[in-house]
Amino acid sequence: MLHLYRKSSLKTLPLTFIACLIIFGSCKKDLKRVEDTVISDSPQTAAGRSAKTSDAVLPTDNYFIFPTGDKLPDINNSIIKAKGKVFKDFSNLGIIVANSKNPAFIAEMEKVAGVRKVVQDVKVQFLNDPAYKQVATKALLSATNPYTNPYYFLQWSMKAINAEAAWAAGYKGSGARVAVLDNGFELNHPDLAGRFSDLSKNFVPGETLQFQNPTGTYFSHGTHVAGIIAADDNNIGVIGVAPEAEIIAIKVLSDGGRGTFSDLIDGIIYAAQVHADIANMSLGAYFQRHDGNNSELITSVQKAITYATQKGVTVIVAAGNDAANRNKDGSMIDLPADLAHVTSVSATGPLGWALDQSTNLDVPAFYSNYGQSAIDISAPGGNVDFSLYPNGPWFYDLVLSTANDGGYYFAAGTSQAAPHASGVAALIVGKYGHMAPAELRNKLYHSVDDLGKPGKDAYYGRGRVNAGNAVK
Repeated sequence: MLHLYRKSSLKTLPLTFIACLIIFGSCKKDLKRVEDTVISDSPQTAAGRSAKTSDAVLPTDNYFIFPTGDKLPDINNSIIKAKGKVFKDFSNLGIIVANSKNPAFIAEMEKVAGVRKVVQDVKVQFLNDPAYKQVATKALLSATNPYTNPYYFLQWSMKAINAEAAWAAGYKGSGARVAVLDNGFELNHPDLAGRFSDLSKNFVPGETLQFQNPTGTYFSHGTHVAGIIAADDNNIGVIGVAPEAEIIAIKVLSDGGRGTFSDLIDGIIYAAQVHADIANMSLGAYFQRHDGNNSELITSVQKAITYATQKGVTVIVAAGNDAANRNKDGSMIDLPADLAHVTSVSATGPLGWALDQSTNLDVPAFYSNYGQSAIDISAPGGNVDFSLYPNGPWFYDLVLSTANDGGYYFAAGTSQAAPHASGVAALIVGKYGHMAPAELRNKLYHSVDDLGKPGKDAYYGRGRVNAGNAVK
């Protein structure tokens, strides 16, 4: 177990699909040396990869049942007759999910009056954390820290979004409720204790809300995301963008990053039912757009997001980490980034920040998806140029946040960009109170710094979020 005050509590971790890039480095003479344990794989790059259907799609014993009209008739007896039982009732979406081991279940249920189609639910790798190894090395801490939280000076992303201006004006997200749909959470992390709501809930059968890591190969992605949004301003570790916001941890993915469509939909509906102001979804996978079964499942997720939006939830999502021009690939759909009623966030970051802290913090990240029609806004997600650091420490260009074992990991991805945007949205709610998603998006979009080409462009969207502007 790594403890907060131990010098070994700063760590790094590897690139996940719509998740994280991990990096480690050595020392620089003019920086204070501090012992560190680094968890890392060899550096990976998503640049140049083409979007493809998500790997490891596994069938389940659950089936989506769709009506011929807008509403399903009472088909419970028919489900029982087909050797099944109701598993999830999404009647607010006009959908029922049944569980059955009957190989003829689809054929039998599609003969029932009022049933248009039955589609098997699948389990998808929405996060893809590769195995990693532990490496003993040296990390670096500067002798100068302008804030009381000891690792705050490493949080260049807070400078990039002008967070201190919002905090100085008295806005830290108090009263805002942010749902984080992700894998497991480190519920007792010292920087998150008190930030997790009692409404937090697990939807993954056989697992718990608390992150478990029996093989030592998983990364608590949910904890990293939650910390970016709302790590406490408590003189320990790091600070979140909205350190007084309430986090509703909603586990829709296994600790290893897999999830079913039905669990994901359940989490989205739950976020609406508990009146979350914002739902952060730092997850995603690609699917063939015109595959019949895929289309039905994707449409079901869209219905859930539309439902949540109508109930007052602003949905903010990661844009994806494949360096893909999403304007051009019409054959694939990136779920949920390509859906309606979501704010899709691309990633930015510095190149060489550890060498020159006055460097540009807003370079488009090499891995981030882009496209004028696909990107709404941008936010810090981390960046890297290995050639700048022949001797390290290039991991400082990544995003530092809370992680499993009470530790802190450097990671990068649009998964890190989305929670920065969600944190700024929480600051807006903290100032103005709950508002309709259209109004909250309007305030968020009009507070950005317009970077790149004037207006909406392929890499920054409308611009990079600015916390200070958001609460003016």
